[in-house]
Amino acid sequence: RGHVTDSGLLFELMKLRSADTSSTIFSKCVSSNRLEYMLPDIQNEIIQLLAHDVQRRISEELRNFKYFMICADGTTDITGQEQLSVILRCVTPDFTVNEYFLGLVTMVSTTGEKIAEAIRDVLLRLNIDLSYCRGQIYDGAANMTGIHKGVRAEIQKIVPEAV
Repeated sequence: RGHVTDSGLLFELMKLRSADTSSTIFSKCVSSNRLEYMLPDIQNEIIQLLAHDVQRRISEELRNFKYFMICADGTTDITGQEQLSVILRCVTPDFTVNEYFLGLVTMVSTTGEKIAEAIRDVLLRLNIDLSYCRGQIYDGAANMTGIHKGVRAEIQKIVPEAV
């Protein structure tokens, strides 16, 4: 099945990350042959550390751009839970468009107010200032684009320039 070693995909990913990051957790896990690093709880914690590292790097890179656009869309996962995907779109000085996937947010309510709150929370956690938002991209659903209670309207109450 294409396996060269029996160490597993997570271990191979950790070896790769230990080579290109200053984080010691990956180097420590890779250099040690201790099996407790491969227990499910430890693996989940390592995956969380990887996710936080990626988010931190995205957050740092986004600070190089002054303005951005919010892209968001909802979907239902396999369990029937509503998930909101949040993406930021930025343009470089040479007009190259960059998109950054910020994550999926589990939604309890899909009202415009609650979705806007979730977007604000994602931006706040990544230390991204909503006041630099200059555009919004959503599907045509009323809870997203409604002129009175949609996400667009809720964001524009805070940032009128976010058209």
